[in-house]
Amino acid sequence: MISMSDNKKVLIVAYVFPPIPYAGTHRTVRLLRGMKDRNIRTQVLTIKTYDDIPNDNDLLKKIPDDVAVHRTPLID
Repeated sequence: MISMSDNKKVLIVAYVFPPIPYAGTHRTVRLLRGMKDRNIRTQVLTIKTYDDIPNDNDLLKKIPDDVAVHRTPLID
């Protein structure tokens, strides 16, 4: 059994992530907050922001400070 004191890390791959204001964005942010409460270090792999995709930059404030976000170009 793994204790909470162990150094746990998680990589989340999410197409929809802040600042994109879709429903899936809010689910991922809640998941990140829950992992922070359990002392799990998280990183997110997502797409870069683009002008043709809606953006709500206020959503970026909801991401915990210790989450590393890696953005890649969108491939169609």
